[in-house]
Amino acid sequence: MVNNVLKTILLPLCALFFVMSSAQTLTVDASAVVADISPLIYGAGMEDVNHEIYGGLYDQRIFGEGFEELATMDFCGFTAYDSPWGISDGRVQLGGQHGKLVANSISLRKGTVEVEMRLEGASSIGGLIVEVSRAGEGMDTFDGYEISLDATRGAFVFGKHKQNWQPIARMNAEAACQDVWNTLRVEVDGATFTVMVGGKHIYTYTDRDDPLGGTQVGLRSVNGSASFRHLKIDGREVPLRGEGAAELSAMWDVVAGATCHHDGDNSFTGRYAQRIDGRRGDGIANRGLNRWGIAVSQGVPMHSVLYLRGKAQRRGKQIKACVALQNADGTVEYARATLAGITDRWQLFEADLVPDASDPNARFVLSLADEGTLWADQVLLATDHYPYRHDLTEAFCAEGLTFLRYGGTMVNAPDYLTRNMTGSPLEREPYDGHWYLNATNGFAIPE
Repeated sequence: MVNNVLKTILLPLCALFFVMSSAQTLTVDASAVVADISPLIYGAGMEDVNHEIYGGLYDQRIFGEGFEELATMDFCGFTAYDSPWGISDGRVQLGGQHGKLVANSISLRKGTVEVEMRLEGASSIGGLIVEVSRAGEGMDTFDGYEISLDATRGAFVFGKHKQNWQPIARMNAEAACQDVWNTLRVEVDGATFTVMVGGKHIYTYTDRDDPLGGTQVGLRSVNGSASFRHLKIDGREVPLRGEGAAELSAMWDVVAGATCHHDGDNSFTGRYAQRIDGRRGDGIANRGLNRWGIAVSQGVPMHSVLYLRGKAQRRGKQIKACVALQNADGTVEYARATLAGITDRWQLFEADLVPDASDPNARFVLSLADEGTLWADQVLLATDHYPYRHDLTEAFCAEGLTFLRYGGTMVNAPDYLTRNMTGSPLEREPYDGHWYLNATNGFAIPE
């Protein structure tokens, strides 16, 4: 046996020594060209991860142009887990891929829980959780029963959590589809649960083996966002109110004394528009990606294009608005334009802003020129080179790149569809993205 082992080790070593001792010399004549390599073979790959497109190559300087980012805040009487939640006129929405919103002081072991809900993503699963205890950060970090609708499969889902997920029932449900409001109602009687969807009885379950003892009630969504409104316990509505912060889409800042409402009922595209109430000079500001500032150069035009509608304080009077470029705190103004003729119908407005100074950290401001109400959606700020950043494309050419490969994981988002990428970039519907929840089709495959 020892001899066999030695043969197994030594024979390959001897072979290797023979090859090394008889190695050949290879001579290369670099002056002899035997084939040509096309310059078109030299390129680079990109995808919209880490904002290579949106906030990068795409010349749009506004980040959050469609106001789809939620007005996130803390909620009175509730604890949010896993992701931030936003609020709009009494409607709450998850601002991430999964999260829980658990009532702090509602105790229920016998009674009814009811809520109107809408699945926002094509893969969203959302609904109620009852008899909750031991809630914490983490997708399944809680004990309780889940009653949900699944947009992916058009299904009703019932399950149990004990710091994990234990599926109990799944069945077809026509109501479980994206962008449709449904009423979900659960009658709780200890370990027995009777579920109604859209006023129709759909399921009853009694946990005879291992009933849970929690008493809290909450809302939950996974695999995408969901919205909820009119939460009721035993027929009495539970107020869904934020604490302190303005109801302003998260990528924007309040200017002066503006009162803001994140409006989910009057959008031009997507789910939300931004409503602004106030007097002359009240408005909102955007500082670009991550609030790093918008770089402007003296004498170089920036083109502003946006959709507006409004309502003047005095009946029969049209409202006016202003767009401007300012320094970060608004104490210095570089350019301003007035937009007139705003009515109660969505209209496209355009203005050229030519800054009289350079600033790498400027902001874009939309404000009221009259007392009244203004709605805004799809705001564009770009240079003459739109839709591409001129500085980046010049650098690509200087480097000798001849193509960019546009690929990546965006295709995993169910709504990343070519049919949604045609027409004016400002009129394309946003979608729930893979790398960034509030993704835009402003720069897509056609570009």
